[in-house]
Amino acid sequence: MPNCAFCNITSYRDRDAKIWYVDNDIMVIRNRLTWVPVMLLVMPKDHLSQTDLWGDGFVTDRPDRKNT
Repeated sequence: MPNCAFCNITSYRDRDAKIWYVDNDIMVIRNRLTWVPVMLLVMPKDHLSQTDLWGDGFVTDRPDRKNT
C-alpha cells in the first residue's frame, strides 16, 4: 500500500526507520515518538487489516508463541 507508513518501513522505502528485528513474517522497529525511553512496534511484513491481523491467528498462532 503506497500510503501506508508501515508498508513503507517493511519495504525499506523509509530509510529513517530504526529496525531492531526482522524475520519472514514480522519486523520490530523503534517508535519515532520519544515520550518514553524505548517503545518498540511489532508489525507484520505484509499489509493486513486489523481484522486479518487479529482474526486469522497471525498473532496468536506464531510458533514462537506456543506454550506461553
